[in-house]
Formats: sequence, structure tokens, C-alpha cells
Amino acid sequence: MAENRKIKKKRNRGFTLVEVLVAAAILSIMVTPILSSFVAIARVNAKSRRKLSATAIANSVMESVKGFDLEEVSKQFHGSTGGFHVVAGTVTGISEIGTASHNGTVFTPHANGQYEFKISGVQMDGTSYDVFLKYTKNETRSNELLTGIYYQDAAGNNVTQTAARVLKAMEVRVLTFYDVEITVYRGGTTTNPLATLTGSKADYTPESP
Repeated sequence: MAENRKIKKKRNRGFTLVEVLVAAAILSIMVTPILSSFVAIARVNAKSRRKLSATAIANSVMESVKGFDLEEVSKQFHGSTGGFHVVAGTVTGISEIGTASHNGTVFTPHANGQYEFKISGVQMDGTSYDVFLKYTKNETRSNELLTGIYYQDAAGNNVTQTAARVLKAMEVRVLTFYDVEITVYRGGTTTNPLATLTGSKADYTPESP
């Protein structure tokens, strides 16, 4: 009987401090890698979501600018009364990088055929993005469109675009080809782009042929 009481008493003693500390140490060794994996997975998921959002924004901007001539796009970046429609939703800022190509009334072509615009603070899924839109005139493709186009001068001679390049003076609107590049960054950064989209666009602008 006394022996039974001793066994019972021994069973009710619980864990010693050393046993608790050893168990806690083992648990921490097992849990730490698991928690680290969860954190890493969460970061990867967040980065993937940002990339998807940036790609969606780039596609949206590309589809939008395809519906406007370069002159119309430039005008929107310079306070067009018709509003800003290059990207949907509210943005914190719009600007043209470098020399302005539009003064609100008149479009002035850049001699180098390059135009770059910035859209700041595009919001999607709680994250802010900055979008850079760049046009570069594609001389080769633009000239290919003009091959065979000519007019007669005062003497009755056929003058081709390669001989005189005076179509602009004649107020002839000529298709110009541009390479279009859209780059999306996380708001406030200009390194490690989240999305880059390239395409081409032919439009009528006051560019000289």
C-alpha cells in the first residue's frame, strides 16, 4: 500500500525545469525552419502579386496608347482639358521627361524622334507603381512606308520622299512608326523593374517624313 502511494506521488511530480528547457529547445529547433519557410513563401507570393499587377498595368497602358496618336498622348501629359486617359484610375502625377513636346496647344516634334513620359502613383491592390512610357521613332520602318510615294514638282518632275522630303510642307500626314516601351517600377524606385513591355505603333503625327 505504501509502495503504491509512492508510485502515485512520483507520477504527479510533473516535469522538472531541465526537462521543460530541453523540450523548449527541441521545439524551437523544429519550429524556426518552418516559420522561416512560411516567411519566405509569403515574400515570394507578395513579389509575384506585385509582378502580376505591374504586368497588368503595362498591358493596360499599351492598349490605351494604341488608341491615341503620339500627339494626343503628349497633349494629355500637358494638361489636356479632355482629361488623362492613358491609364485608368487616379494617379499622383504625370510628366514628360526632357523637353516638352506639347504646350497645351501645339505639338512640336523632337529632332531625335524620342519621347518619354512618366506616370507616378498608379494604384493597384494597395501598392503604388510608377510607369515610364517611351516612344522611339523607327526610321527604317517609317521610310519603308514611304517607298514609292512621290509627287510632281512645278517642273512636272516626280519627286520622291528620299529626294526632297517635303511632304510635311505639303501638309501631307504620313504614317510614322514608333517602337513603344513601357516599364513599370514599384512606386518611388527606378531599379529592378517589375514589368517591361515592348511593341510598335504606326500613327499620324506632325513628324517630318
